Amino acid sequence: MKKFLFACMSVVLLATTVTADGHKETKQLMKAAKISVKAISPKELDALIQDEEAEFYTLDVREPHMWEEGTFDVPDDVKIARGLIEFDLLNEIKDKDALIIVYCRAGKGAPLAAKTIQDDLGYTNVRYLSGGIQGWMDAGYSIYNHFGEVKLVQ
Repeated sequence: MKKFLFACMSVVLLATTVTADGHKETKQLMKAAKISVKAISPKELDALIQDEEAEFYTLDVREPHMWEEGTFDVPDDVKIARGLIEFDLLNEIKDKDALIIVYCRAGKGAPLAAKTIQDDLGYTNVRYLSGGIQGWMDAGYSIYNHFGEVKLVQ
């Protein structure tokens, strides 16, 4: 019984350690990513979406179970979980000079993913959406899912 309780406590402690973003190392990684890769605001992304001649990809790096929450109404929305970017992106977006807007739920994973895409995979025109989907919706923009349009009511 003691071994079982110890195992359960270890899992809980590990989970909170892994997901916590208050650690010095995590803050350093985030700072480096945000220095290395440029952010794009929700307003700037909306302008791209409204520009019928703009050519760009949006890259959703959330986990697959989060994809049903909703996304942008864009034709070239690529979905690759952050842990699979190094394996799948080169097959999905072959043009390394294409504009790629990386996004996640809250704006934490996207800068790290964007840095990997730019620095390790050699893509030249990478941005991350500041604030992620939450920031997008907080700015008053809609997302779309199987229910249709989703917009925050304020």
